[in-house]
Amino acid sequence: AEKIEFVSELTPADVILDAIFGFSFKGAVRDPFREIISSINSQQSSKVVCVDVPSGWDVDGKEFDQESVRIENPDCVISLTAPKAAVQNFEGAHYLGGRFVPEHVREAFDLERYPYTGDNGILLLKPN
Repeated sequence: AEKIEFVSELTPADVILDAIFGFSFKGAVRDPFREIISSINSQQSSKVVCVDVPSGWDVDGKEFDQESVRIENPDCVISLTAPKAAVQNFEGAHYLGGRFVPEHVREAFDLERYPYTGDNGILLLKPN
């Protein structure tokens, strides 16, 4: 298999979509992802949109180790199903996509019912 030199291929873009890790990611970020995340953080002119939990963040909202590599200042987070503790104090735009959650699942996990309108499947929780 050919090794892709991701970082050397990363060019300036209007938007970078961060969906590197899922919300169950635990532990320190290792290479090659350390380098990729550092490169994303260095893209000053790009907006960073994170899916569910920004890469490298602890889903439960635990404090960051000063040495940890993580998406540092995302512009927007799109939470899936329900907002996670990690983004409780997030200051950027925050959307929720989760209308598809069945009522029995919502009740079993004590998930808040959000005020979706019409047939929208996404909701703005907090504007930027």
